[in-house]
Amino acid sequence: MYKLLKSRWGIAAFALVLLFALFLRLYDLDKYSLGYDEAVTVLDERGLDTLPHFSKLFDGDFLVNNHDYLTLYSHGFVYYWQKLLGKADYPLRLSSVIFSLLAICLLYILTREFFGLRTAYLAIFLFAVSPFSIYYAQELRPYSASSFFTLLAVYYFLKMLDKGTWKHNSVFAISNVLNVYFNPSAIMVLFSFAVFFAFNIRKYKAALKRFLATNAAIVFLLSPVFLSIYYNLGFIFKDSAHFAVDADFGNYPSWCIRMSIKDLLFTFKNFSMGYNVDYFSFLGKSGTLVYALLFILGVFSLRKKTETRLLLCCLFIPILSLFLISGIKPCYVDRYFFAIFSFYLIFVAAGLNKLFNKPVFIFTAAAIIGINLFALKNYYLDYLPSDHRQHVGVPGRQNIKGAAEEIANNYKPGDRIMHTCRNTVFPLKFYIRQFTRNDLLIKEVDRGSVIFVPYFYKDKRVFIYDYARPYPNLVSMLEFKAVSDLGAADRLWLIFSDWYFREGDSNKSEIVKIIGKNFREDNYNKFNGLNLYAFEKY
Repeated sequence: MYKLLKSRWGIAAFALVLLFALFLRLYDLDKYSLGYDEAVTVLDERGLDTLPHFSKLFDGDFLVNNHDYLTLYSHGFVYYWQKLLGKADYPLRLSSVIFSLLAICLLYILTREFFGLRTAYLAIFLFAVSPFSIYYAQELRPYSASSFFTLLAVYYFLKMLDKGTWKHNSVFAISNVLNVYFNPSAIMVLFSFAVFFAFNIRKYKAALKRFLATNAAIVFLLSPVFLSIYYNLGFIFKDSAHFAVDADFGNYPSWCIRMSIKDLLFTFKNFSMGYNVDYFSFLGKSGTLVYALLFILGVFSLRKKTETRLLLCCLFIPILSLFLISGIKPCYVDRYFFAIFSFYLIFVAAGLNKLFNKPVFIFTAAAIIGINLFALKNYYLDYLPSDHRQHVGVPGRQNIKGAAEEIANNYKPGDRIMHTCRNTVFPLKFYIRQFTRNDLLIKEVDRGSVIFVPYFYKDKRVFIYDYARPYPNLVSMLEFKAVSDLGAADRLWLIFSDWYFREGDSNKSEIVKIIGKNFREDNYNKFNGLNLYAFEKY
């Protein structure tokens, strides 16, 4: 690393960017409560020692009901991280901050060695201030780790092609295996390497033997994942009336939208400015255009490099593959591309570097800084465009912690606690333990009751589904329980929310009206992303 930095000024500049990146990632790190996926990750106490027997990989029912048990980020890394540092928000999310900083270091090394010093500094600065990067650096999810492993895999893949040793092959294999076990969508990156090598096999004929041996080892080590893919994809692509449940209950990204070319534009808008700028605003369109032009200029300036073709493969093959698959069954989510979005920034940085020492560089650099400052302001204020297609799978932040404290301070034995959406179920299970040791309350919260009016009934029948396990499982319509008597309890708490929370949502509001037939409203509190009702029987 020191050799790559070259000078004291280089070390100072690198350290300054890294410190600035650290500040942006630590700022307000625990301001918002853990979200649904974060809480599920923490509550799932299946460690590596609880991994099922290999024979379970041939059990379709088991795999569909435990589709994420091979995600070793949850059952390995986070499981032992919280054993070491505890379950508070800040230390939990700190793990993603660390992976993000490590990714910046690798991004510098990769870009400096293959694309030049100035491009490297510009790339890590863009990554440091990117709202898209900061979002996943402040969330307890595997995406920052996946970005680190992807950059590591790309770096050693290039070393492997250039008269590499078995050491380079080994690191390439290990980084890919860990990447896929941390984040299964990284399989698309692994596929990109194979496509690139296939189209360049004549040029790298000398590396063919080592490449095939390395990938054979990768396939062997990932065999549990590959064996489970068949059943998981079968569920996603096969329509089944038995499992035709509302999107609120789906564990797979089949709740995604039907794709159009416009959604690809949204992806590159998110790569450029994050989720928190509306594409249809002046800044959204002009900012996306500036980044796009710089990206094209960067690709053009580096077009003769083999490394350019590799990064373009790793960038576009996953995006276009998922786009085409979504034509069959929607499953396109921008976060699946987080591991490769740093390659987009490398080309943007190369475009900026091409303008270096020209008057237009100052104007463009100032525009980039201004765009990111505005986007960061929106990010920290939790602004999201009303058009949810621009942030599929990214709901607004919720203050579950505040709601949990309110319930813990006012709970009475025999109270029922219900949710209108599962997005609050697991976070409440996590936070209620921070405010009480009341076994009755914890048991009631752990029941995880979601009350809803199914879309397939026109007579406004009310049903309940209980998420009693510490992690979500496949939901069958046969497990929905019709509610015949809502007045069985004297008091009822209702956590009113939705994935894209809107107080006037007609379906959820209908539930409040139905409850009002048996109860009177005793208390009402508004929290960020949810409303909390307390009802008493008439």
